[in-house]
Amino acid sequence: MSKIRKIAILVLAVAAVVSFLIQRENLTQKAVTGGTVTVVEAPEQTEAMEHEAFLAEEYVSVLPEGENLALEGKIESSSFQDSYTPRKAIDGKADGVSYWEGAKDSYPNYLTVNLKEEKSFHAIRVCLNPDTRWGNRTQEFSVEISSDGENFTELIPSAAYEFTPDRNNEVILEFDETAAQYVQLKFTSNTGAGGGQVAEFEIYG
Repeated sequence: MSKIRKIAILVLAVAAVVSFLIQRENLTQKAVTGGTVTVVEAPEQTEAMEHEAFLAEEYVSVLPEGENLALEGKIESSSFQDSYTPRKAIDGKADGVSYWEGAKDSYPNYLTVNLKEEKSFHAIRVCLNPDTRWGNRTQEFSVEISSDGENFTELIPSAAYEFTPDRNNEVILEFDETAAQYVQLKFTSNTGAGGGQVAEFEIYG
């Protein structure tokens, strides 16, 4: 092979490598500027650590002011599933199998606390077992109140509430001070079961 031919082959090989590097650089720039890659500046570190950009905000549960009036009350429901009776929703325990569950496919499900006499209150906390094994679910319910246990008026309209272990599987509803003897939750759906579910139904006053 002549010396000229060898030089020509070498020049072609170098040109091919340069072309490849240029194409790869262009692709990298497109990927970054195209919005498909999140660029995070790495902090200086001397030991293993988590970058703050990837840390989830810590949720801290704060109970409403006052006492939980439901603990001294009576409770009943329109139905219940297996051994998950309404009494378990006001026993002060949210762990284990201490929860009420409405009978399957029997909506609407009613869970009603009788405070024994008219009392003032300003907040309601509805929670499920906080264990992470209880996956996310959405329950739709309204809050109703009554002075005689028969005629109820709507205090809070029906809405969908998400229960997630990341937020302690709880929903806290706060409102202007009101008074009633009976406080009722009316469930119309639950993405996690065939009936409404409540580990603790708390009424603060």
